[in-house]
Amino acid sequence: MRRSISVVAIAVFIAGVQSANAIDIESLFGHTVRIEGEYPERALKLDDRELHRNAILHFDELVIVDSIPALIGSSSNGGNACDASPFVISFSTGGKPRFDGPIEGCAQIGREVFEDKVVFSTNNIPGKGREQWSWTPAGGLKELGVVAFVPEDQSGWQALRERAFEHPSACDL
Repeated sequence: MRRSISVVAIAVFIAGVQSANAIDIESLFGHTVRIEGEYPERALKLDDRELHRNAILHFDELVIVDSIPALIGSSSNGGNACDASPFVISFSTGGKPRFDGPIEGCAQIGREVFEDKVVFSTNNIPGKGREQWSWTPAGGLKELGVVAFVPEDQSGWQALRERAFEHPSACDL
């Protein structure tokens, strides 16, 4: 069973500080998480320690995996050649927070959250397949390799006639 908490809905104090130059989560599992600075020099900080720096940084989703809260975010160099790549900050009970990622890739990377892991993957492309990575609280981020392309049943001519699918830009990541 997937349990997820929207970052917007969690009961933390979120403030846009210094004229929107910072995103500040004052208390997230006993830690302060900040994105500060201006484009193209944004910095991700945890308890005032810099973890990562890039032009564009976002917090995307807060999830619970194996009873461990994890904040999933994305990082981009700001150009239009590559999509943003995900990273994970996990908050284990009694331990130090852990930063994994961002994934080294250029393609759009989606995610699927399971009870015991998060699977990140690129789109299923004919002739290329789908690159996949797995994140677990114990093992961190691991590359799973490429899964061969398999056509999806709903993408044939019948689905086109029935309008049973949407344009990829309408998909919810």
